[in-house]
Amino acid sequence: MAAWKQDARAEHAVKCNLVYGIVLLDLVKAFERIRHAYLLKAAIQHAYPLWLLRLSLATYRLFRIVRVGSACSQTVQATRGITAGSGFATSEMRLAVLTPLDDAHRAHPTVVPTAFVDDIACELAATESILLTHLVGFVLIVCNAMENTGNEISRKKSICSASCSDVGMKMQKALEKFRIKFHQRVKSLVTGLGAGSVRNVTVLRKRLLDFRARIGRFASLGRTSSTNQRACSEFCGDMDNNQRKTRPPMTKHMNHPNQLKEISKNLPAMVSEAN
Repeated sequence: MAAWKQDARAEHAVKCNLVYGIVLLDLVKAFERIRHAYLLKAAIQHAYPLWLLRLSLATYRLFRIVRVGSACSQTVQATRGITAGSGFATSEMRLAVLTPLDDAHRAHPTVVPTAFVDDIACELAATESILLTHLVGFVLIVCNAMENTGNEISRKKSICSASCSDVGMKMQKALEKFRIKFHQRVKSLVTGLGAGSVRNVTVLRKRLLDFRARIGRFASLGRTSSTNQRACSEFCGDMDNNQRKTRPPMTKHMNHPNQLKEISKNLPAMVSEAN
C-alpha cells in the first residue's frame, strides 16, 4: 500500500475542488480467524493451486499439545486459522480478502481499494453525494462480507477521514454499524495522511512525544540489566573464590607420586564440599 499515492490523491482532489474520503479497515486476529472451508472455496474460485493449499492446511491442522508451565493439555487440532510466519500465509490472506473486494468493486467501480496483508484501504475523490453513496456502499459490502466469513472488523482501529469535516461526520454516521469513527488526520502504514492540500506532521510529532515519554522505561531496563550483570559477576566471583579455596595448592612438589595419590583420594570429598 503506497501511502504517498493516497496522500497525492488527497491533495489532487482538493486542488480540483473535489471531496476526498478514505476508510482504513483493520481485522481483529485476521490470521487466527480464517476458516479453512472458506479458504478452499476462495481457492477454487480464484484458481489457486489446490495441492499447495492442501499442503498448507495439513500443516496447520497437525496435532499439537498446549502447555502452560508444567500443565499439559490433551492432543488438540486447530480447525481454523493460518500461521502468520508461514511462507504461504500472505497469499492465503489475499485469498480471504480478494472475493469481498471484487464483489464491492463490481458494485462501486469508482472506489480505489488497496490491501496490505490484513489492512484494507478504500478511497475515493468525487463530489459529496457520489462519495457518500459509493465509498460508504463499498465499505459496507466489504465489512459485511468479511464478518460473514468469520472475520471481525476492528471497532477500535478502523477509522475514516475526509478533506471536509462535515463529509467525514456523515461517513461516520453511515458506518455506525461497525463503529468507524472520523479522524481529520490518520495513519496509513505509520505515515501521516493529510486530508487536504497541506501535509501535516501531527502524527510524527505524537510518535516523538510518546517515545520521549517511554525513554525512562528504557533507562530502567538498562539499569536492571546492569544490576543483573553485576550480580552475575559477583556470583561468578564467589564461585571462583570457593573453587580456589577447595582447590589443592599447586606447588613444585606436586609431581611426587604420594601427593598425587592422596589428592586423588580426597577429590570426591572436595567436590561434594564445593557443590
